[in-house]
Amino acid sequence: MVARSGNIRALGVDMEEAEPLDTDLWDTVLTPDERDRTDNGLTAKRIFCAKEAVYKAQFPITRQLLGFEDVVVTLKGTQFTARIKSGGDDWSGIIVGSKVLPKELIISIVTLH
Repeated sequence: MVARSGNIRALGVDMEEAEPLDTDLWDTVLTPDERDRTDNGLTAKRIFCAKEAVYKAQFPITRQLLGFEDVVVTLKGTQFTARIKSGGDDWSGIIVGSKVLPKELIISIVTLH
């Protein structure tokens, strides 16, 4: 993906197979609040994919290593919001999108303006 640097500060993309996230990984990937709002493995995989895209967007700017617990994702239809808990004021809220292509891929894209 490409964008004009004057329009977008950072870009992160992640693609995952549209298969449920193994329940053994839920405690590693999901925060307690995310676990409470997750009803199936595909939802958990969407959250995982979103967190990976957030990481890819923020790292070139901050050089900060984030754990899964540092990013909180809220799904809203085909969109989601993500908040980086330890990233400072510039990273306190971002709006991003995620799309599930049935039986194929989960694609998450993060753009920071």
